Amino acid sequence: MGALGTIPKAGNYVRIIDERNLDRLQDLLEPDQVLIGGGRDRDERTIEPTIMTNVGWDDPVMEEEIFGPILPASWLGSNACTGSGSERGRGGARGIARGAAAVPQAPGGGGRCSP
Repeated sequence: MGALGTIPKAGNYVRIIDERNLDRLQDLLEPDQVLIGGGRDRDERTIEPTIMTNVGWDDPVMEEEIFGPILPASWLGSNACTGSGSERGRGGARGIARGAAAVPQAPGGGGRCSP
């Protein structure tokens, strides 16, 4: 359960395709990074929509495609690596939250910082 609690069951969560993938998704969730959600129902093969915070580029959830209701996000501030040497993240705005769906990629941008 996340720091903000669980999400009320709506009855219309999409089912994860099989138990193997349900377990794979659950293994991606680090309890100290789950802000909200994270609960699962093994019999129904569902996972609550989940927001993870303080996620680093080397965390397992950032290493593969998720295909589940998990949104990893981290804060880009002045320590964010950028291609231009500025304090702006690849999303183009100063100090923005960035996650799987929070900020579109800039042209030529990938999921990782470039040397």
